[in-house]
Amino acid sequence: MKKKIDNEKIIHATIDLATKQGLLNVSLNGIAANLGIKTPSLYNHISGIEDLYGQLGIYSLDLLEKEVVQSVLGFSKHDALIRIANTYVTFAIQNPVLYQAIENPYLNNSQDISKAKEAIVLIIQSVLKVYNFTIEKEIKIIIVLRSYLHGFASLYLADLFNIKTVDVAESFDLGLNALLSGLGLD
Repeated sequence: MKKKIDNEKIIHATIDLATKQGLLNVSLNGIAANLGIKTPSLYNHISGIEDLYGQLGIYSLDLLEKEVVQSVLGFSKHDALIRIANTYVTFAIQNPVLYQAIENPYLNNSQDISKAKEAIVLIIQSVLKVYNFTIEKEIKIIIVLRSYLHGFASLYLADLFNIKTVDVAESFDLGLNALLSGLGLD
């Protein structure tokens, strides 16, 4: 009897395998074995490993976007920006494979990924609209904010905050509040 697979099953098998051995160590043979199918059967759903990485990136971005949207409902200005930042970093920490699929430039560079990433930027930009900044200033703020969030998440995931006497979450809040204040987003 033939096994029924679809893109979602392939994505979940990829996440499972990547969690165990690292995303860059995932192979189509490994995914096929994880699904209990032959490798050529995967080509009915994906064109190759790069396509799979792209699909995983889009899947991950869709999840992140949904979480960010949920986090800001009913909030605006500073409070919304804090919630976006916390949601972004929490997502990265709780889903390291998905975050790597989103942020690793070697894994994806398609227009679909760029478009999906833009959705997160547009959410931040919509929160910034109430400040009446120029588009140029909004873009600069988004660049600075995303740099802080990505930097913090990357250092955390690399286990480089291994100082046991300091609460990392408090350090994140301290940095985020200083950043937002310095940008005039109190």
